[in-house]
Amino acid sequence: MTMLAPRSLLLLAALLSLLAGCSGWPFGRSDPTTLEPEGGYAAVALDTRPLVGTVTAVTLEPTPGGAILTATGLTSGQGYWDVGLVRDRSADLPDTARRYTFHARPPVDADGAPVATSGGPAATRQVTAAVFIGGTSLAGLRQITVVGADGSRTARR
Repeated sequence: MTMLAPRSLLLLAALLSLLAGCSGWPFGRSDPTTLEPEGGYAAVALDTRPLVGTVTAVTLEPTPGGAILTATGLTSGQGYWDVGLVRDRSADLPDTARRYTFHARPPVDADGAPVATSGGPAATRQVTAAVFIGGTSLAGLRQITVVGADGSRTARR
């Protein structure tokens, strides 16, 4: 009985793995399967936060991996929280445009019931939110619009 040299054994293993990838082994085929649960996925939850009243400023600042979109707005009263920009994925948008809706949650009391607030100096009603847009997503964009309850602002490139 002869022993194979380590070099020959390595060559044989490489050759077998190459042939395995080209052959009709079951590992080379895939069955049409899905991870979707039976009956489909649950509906996407809608954002229940109201829109920020007025969008006062929109900036797009370049970063090493893309850009940061920042929006500033004024709410109707003081105490708004959970501020955020939500991407609008409507089919009516061209590939060169992107739209975000600007949301904030109104103040609540200790029991979670809404608290009626109105007015106050603009500086105390100002809210800011930001979102990162990666370089590959940013490449084809020419305009980004942020929508509030009383209008919108657009940053163009």
